[in-house]
Amino acid sequence: FSGNGIELSTDGGESYPYGLVVDADLIQDHARSLNMGMPYNQITTGNLNNYKTPGYYYCANSTDAGNITNCPVKYGFRMEVKLLGSTTRGLQIFYPHTTTPEYYMRKWSGNNWYAWHRFSGTAV
Repeated sequence: FSGNGIELSTDGGESYPYGLVVDADLIQDHARSLNMGMPYNQITTGNLNNYKTPGYYYCANSTDAGNITNCPVKYGFRMEVKLLGSTTRGLQIFYPHTTTPEYYMRKWSGNNWYAWHRFSGTAV
């Protein structure tokens, strides 16, 4: 907003009512980096069994996903980790970067991991 010390602009300078000018790329980048105030942490190698800390994670591409063990599929992904009532039980929700509407979930309890389960959307 002009006059409030805040100015947002676009490459094309698109104007909106009340003099607001929006930088869609800036807003989209900021939205990607935040999820309930928590940043996404990048994973490029390792084992998904080591990710028990609540938060949001991502892998940018299938090449890096190929270096990560215990992925349900070898595509880039976003993943959310949640605790289920204690620090010894939790849930991983895995969203692959694919064109199909699907995601995967699995639980752990202590050091025991349950199998990944695939959920896919079908039109209703």
